[in-house]
Amino acid sequence: MIKQKRYILSILCLCGIFISCKPIKEPTIADWTKVHATDADFIKQARHLIDSVGKQSLDSLELFVRQIADALCEQGQERLAASVAAYPHGIDLSADDSSEIGLRLLRQLQLIGSKAPPLPQIETDAKEVKGSIVLFFESDCTACDTIINELKASYDKLHTAGIRIVSIASDSDKDLYETHASSFPWKDKYCDYESFFGEYFEKWGVASTPTLYYIDEKGIVQGRYYILKDIKSWT
Repeated sequence: MIKQKRYILSILCLCGIFISCKPIKEPTIADWTKVHATDADFIKQARHLIDSVGKQSLDSLELFVRQIADALCEQGQERLAASVAAYPHGIDLSADDSSEIGLRLLRQLQLIGSKAPPLPQIETDAKEVKGSIVLFFESDCTACDTIINELKASYDKLHTAGIRIVSIASDSDKDLYETHASSFPWKDKYCDYESFFGEYFEKWGVASTPTLYYIDEKGIVQGRYYILKDIKSWT
């Protein structure tokens, strides 16, 4: 009972330190992860932490999960890191699971703040690119169509602001893709007909569609999004 109380106290203290004391949060989380990563109930501990941070500050959650995952990867615990990265998405993976979805969610988490992976070599219609919206979609996806229609409606505004749109499809049917993409007003559109196993879906860690990324003018990934209105940088 005493050990359990101390454990709960340490969990709550760590959550409080992360949210309220930004200068010391990174080493605190990394140190906690290194100490407890080999615990038999580490996944349970980590999920308890993630839930606690999520309840206190949703804005802090992604960074918190990223720092736990990074610390695990530094120790060669990639599967454990994938399990942690998948949890906020409602995916239950054990540390023993070798899940492609988990690894992709880990990859996309670690892209944020990093140099963007390569994009297809396609002709851009933006003279001076000040940022890029990258959309991963499939043609028979209703949620994807909602975002595509929003991008169409915003295209002139985006183009004037120097924001490039790059769309990459997971379609395997060439006729379906070409019919759908022919209505897009932007030039940077691509499909390799390899479905979710295509080169760019793998490099960008795309596990579902629609998935959006925003890249700044320096080529740094600023965020991953699932709806267009969450991208604040160009508005």
